[in-house]
Amino acid sequence: MHKKSMKFTYDDALLIVNNWAKDKFIKENIDYDESEEVPYFIQYLNYRSKLVIAKPRNVVLSKQFSISPENKKGFDRLKEKLINGEDVNAYLSKSSIIANSVDGMLDYFGIKHFHLGEIVKNDFIKRTGEIALGLVTDSEVFFVVSKQHGKGYGYIWYETDVLEVIHKEKPDLIKHCKVENMIDISLTISDTKDIKSLRDLNINSAITLDDGSIYMPFNLGQSLAGFRISYTMKMQAIAKSIFDSANELLKNHKNSGSIEVTKFDLTEEGKPKFLEFKLWDGNKYELVPFSGSPT
Repeated sequence: MHKKSMKFTYDDALLIVNNWAKDKFIKENIDYDESEEVPYFIQYLNYRSKLVIAKPRNVVLSKQFSISPENKKGFDRLKEKLINGEDVNAYLSKSSIIANSVDGMLDYFGIKHFHLGEIVKNDFIKRTGEIALGLVTDSEVFFVVSKQHGKGYGYIWYETDVLEVIHKEKPDLIKHCKVENMIDISLTISDTKDIKSLRDLNINSAITLDDGSIYMPFNLGQSLAGFRISYTMKMQAIAKSIFDSANELLKNHKNSGSIEVTKFDLTEEGKPKFLEFKLWDGNKYELVPFSGSPT
């Protein structure tokens, strides 16, 4: 997986993480940007964030939530699948399986959108004009509102009414974004067109709600490259952990002339779960599972 080296650098660790992501894309036939302008691992985290990991969840509807009669059967089936812990990724946008396609509503508001059809075709549920907007956690899906989307409805991805509802009914879901004990924040905005203009430029801003409450982007916002800032931080943290682990082993095995990573894997959530090194002392190899794994 990695060539032998007399020392193990941080760049070696980054290469391992990014090669792991690239292998995932190839094996799972995921569409990604091969230009390397955006690290593969950042694209992988972006891809995974758009999906819903299959596990049983409570389904809660806001007071503002309603579904039209023609889509009620499709929504009820979606709700049943979520409660039972079944795979619901067919209900998501088709861009959910494109690794370098960014979902601004998800990154800024924490909101996923679900189509409400009843028939699956080419791995996706039949597209519907009406979609259900919901915030997904490990244990719950809070459906906020339903909206029409498509031609003529372009601004729905920037409208703050979803935040207004969450703020009033489920504030704990966005409390990590709320600005407390600060005044005179600049730039704060509330106009939909302004939000769109800034998001299109990958400029992060605080949003002011009707009662004066101020919220920052759900996931720290996006970098100028257009991907979540938190992805870069996570990639760096994992690479640093691998780097530290490798050099700790080299330090403790003074006869080792080289080290390489033979196995590395992550959970569905993108958390490290396995790391194995191969040490070379000039005569023989020694496989060393790193039981702690990088955190």
